[in-house]
Amino acid sequence: MVLGRFPHYHKYMFISVILPIKTEEPEDLWQTCVEYLGRQTSKNWQLIIVTGKKISDGDISALTKKNIPVVILNKPLTKTAARNYGAGRARGTHLVHLDTDMLMERTAITKLEKEGLKGTQTGTLFQSDTTRRSLNFWQNCRRIEDEEIKKNQNPLPIFFSRQLFDSVSGYDEQTEPLDELGLLLRIKQKGAAIKKTKATYTKSLKAVSNPLQSFSKMLKRGRAAAIIKRKYAYVLERDLKNKLVRYVNIVNRKDIKSIEKIGVLVVKCIDLLGYLLGRIMYIPPRKPPQPYENIYERGNVAMNYDISRNTTNYQKYKRWQEFKKICRIISKYNLKSLIEVGCGTGALTQKLVQLNIAVLPCDPSKAMLKEYAKKINQPEARWYQGDKLPFSTNQTQGSIALRVLWHLKSAEQIQRVLSEMARVCQSYIIADFITHKKITSIKMARGKHDVSLNTRQLQNLCKSLNIQLVDSLPFEVMPPIWLNLLPARLAEAFFAPCGKMEDLLSKIITPRRSSLVFRKAASNKIRQV
Repeated sequence: MVLGRFPHYHKYMFISVILPIKTEEPEDLWQTCVEYLGRQTSKNWQLIIVTGKKISDGDISALTKKNIPVVILNKPLTKTAARNYGAGRARGTHLVHLDTDMLMERTAITKLEKEGLKGTQTGTLFQSDTTRRSLNFWQNCRRIEDEEIKKNQNPLPIFFSRQLFDSVSGYDEQTEPLDELGLLLRIKQKGAAIKKTKATYTKSLKAVSNPLQSFSKMLKRGRAAAIIKRKYAYVLERDLKNKLVRYVNIVNRKDIKSIEKIGVLVVKCIDLLGYLLGRIMYIPPRKPPQPYENIYERGNVAMNYDISRNTTNYQKYKRWQEFKKICRIISKYNLKSLIEVGCGTGALTQKLVQLNIAVLPCDPSKAMLKEYAKKINQPEARWYQGDKLPFSTNQTQGSIALRVLWHLKSAEQIQRVLSEMARVCQSYIIADFITHKKITSIKMARGKHDVSLNTRQLQNLCKSLNIQLVDSLPFEVMPPIWLNLLPARLAEAFFAPCGKMEDLLSKIITPRRSSLVFRKAASNKIRQV
C-alpha cells in the first residue's frame, strides 16, 4: 500500500527511511516514532514500513497530511529481514534504518540530506536524550544507564548510500539483534569511512519494561555475539573495561537514589546472565566433512615441526617421557635393529642412534624428509608411498612408529600399516595408540586425524593380523601442564617425579595414549591386509 505522493527530484537527494515494526511491538512505541517523523522539516523523503501488523490511515496521518510518501509492506518478517526487504523496495539514493525506539529530532533528515550531498557513504546518528515520561522503575534504571552511555557514545551507522548498502549485501540476518554491528564489520572490510553526522534522536524506553524482557533480549544478543566472533573474528568484550567504568560512575553519582543504583546493578546482572547463556547455548552449524589431508606434507609445518613440538616445558616433558619409555622397551626386549616408520625430522632417530641401534628410517612426507636431511650423523631415510614399506620381509628385529598411527586417515589404514610393520620385522612391533579419548582432551592444531582404538578394537586388530599384545606403557595419564609455569631448569628437575607419578596413576586412571608392544605369532606368518 502506498500513501501520499512522491516529490519531484531536485537538488537534494531522495532519502528512504525504513522502519520495521514487529507484530508484538507496543502500539504507543511505534506510533510515537511515526509521530516524530511527521515533525521533520524536510519533505524530500519517503517512509517504508515493513510489518505484519494492520496499520490504518489514521496511524500515519501526520505524514500523509504533509504529502510524505508512505509505503506499507505487509510482511511478518524479523527485524533484519524486514530491513533488507524494505531496502530492496526503496526509491531513495540514501537509506536510513530506524528502530521504533528512535525518535528523530525535527531537522535530522535535513542534516542527513546535506551529508549525502557532501558524498558521505555512511554515517551515524547520536542519541541526544532519553524520554522521561511514564517510566516505571526498571525503565528509569535504563534511563540512568543511558545517561552514562551518552557521555562516551560510539554509535553504529544507520545512514547509508544505496550503492554501498547493496555492495555489502545489506544486513546479515544471522547476526540479529546485532545486525548493525555485523553490517559495520562488512563496511569496514570494504574500506568505507564512517562519518559522525550532526543528526540526533531521542531514545524511547517503552520497548523493554521489565527484567524478563531484558533477559530474553540479551539471550539473543549473546547468541549473535558468538556468530559474529565466528564469522568476523570480532570479540564484543574488547571494551569491557570502559563498560565497567561506566557502572562505577553510576554508583558514585550523588543525584541518584540508592534504590535506583541497586536497580541498575540488578538489571546489568540479569543482562550479563542472559548474554553469557546466549554465548554458551550457541551451537555452530556442523561443517561438511573435509577431505583428509596429511598436513605434514606442507613445507611450513615441516620447517617449524621441531620448534613447535619442543617449546614449552610440558612439550619437553612429553618428549622426555616418550624417549624414556622407548628406551625401557628396547632394553627389556634386547632389540638391536629397528625400522622406524614415520621418522619425520629425525627426533627419535637421533635418540636410537645414540643407543647404538641400527635404524632404518622412512617417512611418506617429502617435506619432513627434507628437514631430516639437514641433520648430520643420521642414517639415510627412505621415502615411501601409500601403505607399502620399502623393506624386505623380516629385515630387522623390530619396527617402531611413534606419534604416527593415530594420525592416519582411519582405523582401516592403521591396520594396513601395522600389517606392513609386522611383515618387515622378525619379532616385535612398537607403536603408540590413543586408547582412551577424554572429554578434556585438547583439540590439536593438526586437525581431525586423531583416530582412537578401544580395547575391543585392539583385540580384533591383533586377531586379524596374527600378532599378540605383550606390553603396554602409559602416556598422558595426568598431564602436568603446570610445568609451563616454572623456569626451564626447575621444570626439568620435576620430569622424573612426574613420570613416576603418572605411572602410579595409570593403575587407577585410564591413560589417553599408550605405547604398545606386539609380538609376531610363533608361526611367523603375518596375515596381510
